[in-house]
Amino acid sequence: EMMLKLKVRPETEAAFDGGMENLIAYLKENSEEEVSQLSTKQGFIARVEFTINKNGIADDVIISESSDYKGIDAVLKQLITDMPKWSPALDANGNNVEQKFEFIFGFGSEEGC
Repeated sequence: EMMLKLKVRPETEAAFDGGMENLIAYLKENSEEEVSQLSTKQGFIARVEFTINKNGIADDVIISESSDYKGIDAVLKQLITDMPKWSPALDANGNNVEQKFEFIFGFGSEEGC
């Protein structure tokens, strides 16, 4: 029995307008207050999977690994769902195509993690 996982990359990957720095700034600005109100003294890790569709919108957002805090999972899912529009991925012919992403969110604790 063999298991094969293959990821096909588009010719041009989807990009958040303003690049990675702006993406990180968006995620921080729009999550810190909510997460700090919800979190406990323990840190957590959560994984969010989503697709940037042909129109540059985040679709099919799922929590693939829960933080174990329903409120935090809801905030993270909403954060990705409400993201500003991206420049969509392009195939070799210049056509817009979907691209899947996975973000891993980790938040420390007062004691560290």
